[in-house]
Amino acid sequence: MHFFLDSTVFQNGKDVFLNNRLSREFLNICRQQNFSIYISSVVIDEIRRQFSIFIKSQIKNINLGIGAMNTLPNVHNISVNLPQYEDVMRSFDSYFERLREEGLLHIVQFSNDFLPELIHKSIYRIKPFTDSKQEFRDAVIWFSYAKLAEDQQLENCFFISGNTTDYLDRQGQIHEELAEKSDRFTFFRDVYSLLNTSYMDPFKATNALLESLKEQEWDSETILNFLKEDVSKSYILKHLTDDIDGSLREELWSSMYYSNRTISNLDLVNICGASIRGIDFINNEFVVSGNFEAKIHFVSELKTEDLDLRDPQLGHEELMIWFDAIYNPDSHTFQRLEISSYIEAHDYWMGVHSVGQDRF
Repeated sequence: MHFFLDSTVFQNGKDVFLNNRLSREFLNICRQQNFSIYISSVVIDEIRRQFSIFIKSQIKNINLGIGAMNTLPNVHNISVNLPQYEDVMRSFDSYFERLREEGLLHIVQFSNDFLPELIHKSIYRIKPFTDSKQEFRDAVIWFSYAKLAEDQQLENCFFISGNTTDYLDRQGQIHEELAEKSDRFTFFRDVYSLLNTSYMDPFKATNALLESLKEQEWDSETILNFLKEDVSKSYILKHLTDDIDGSLREELWSSMYYSNRTISNLDLVNICGASIRGIDFINNEFVVSGNFEAKIHFVSELKTEDLDLRDPQLGHEELMIWFDAIYNPDSHTFQRLEISSYIEAHDYWMGVHSVGQDRF
C-alpha cells in the first residue's frame, strides 16, 4: 500500500512527530507491513513553517506566564530552562531525515515542468483553483503525487487530506479535472477514516470486547457531558485559538471575507449534537471517534495601525468538529480528548465535499 499525506495530517504543526494515538497506530502498521509513506516537499515546508509558529507561540506563552508569576508578592523568582528554538527545529529536521533513512518515508519533489499548466489553470479558475482563493500549493502537491503514481504504476494509493473543498466535488469525488492526472487514488479525510476501512482490518490488533462495543448504543448525554467539562472546553478553545491564522481562518473565509481582517477574542459559546462514529483498540486502549457541533463567537478587525479604522465586528460560526478520546468500558467514561479536524457545520449538513467515511 502507498499512503500520500497532506499537511492536515499533522494538525497545523501540532503533531509533526505523529504522536497522536491514531497517527502512531498508522505509523506502526506502515513499519510492520513495509508500507510506503509519501510526503511532498511542499508539505514538509508547510508543516515546518506551521511547527515553527506553534513552537514560538508556546515559548512566548510560557515566558509570559513566568513573568506574570514573578510579579506576585512573596513568590520566589521562577526560572525554567526551556529548549532553544533552534534546537527544537533541528529535531524536526532530524525526525523526517530518520524516517527517510529508514525507508519508511519518501519525499516527493515537484517539477518546474508543472508551472505552465498550473498558471493556465489558475488564470481560468480550473480546479483546484476557485474564484475565491488561489490554491497553488494544493495543485503542486496533487500534480506531484499523481505524476509519481503514474510513472511508477503504483496500485493501492491512498491520499489523506482534510482539504476536501480543494480536492473533491460536492458529491465527494475527486474533481474530474484532477482525476485526469491520475485515477489511482482513494481519498480519506483523516487517519481515523483510513484505519477504519476494510483495507486496514488485517493489520490491526483486535480485542474480544471490541466487537460488542462496536454494536452498543452510545449515550449522547454522557458524551456531551464529557465535552462540556472544563478541561475539555479549555482544550477545544485552545485548539481553535491556535488555528486562528491557519485552518480556522480558512473555514471562516467561506462565509465571511476575512482575508484583510485579523481575528481575536475567540469564545466557545455552545457544544451540541455529539455522535460516536466508531471505536477501535489501539495500544491497549479503547479509542472512540466521533464529532460534535460547536458554536463560536469572535471579533474581527481590519488590518491597520490606525485604531479608529479597525472597524471591530462580532462574528459567529458553527463548526463540525471531529475528535477521538479514550473510553473506559468499566466506568463508561471518556478522557483525553483530541481534535483531528473540523469544517463549517453548514457544509457538513449539506453534504458538501463529503467523502463516504463522513456518513455514519
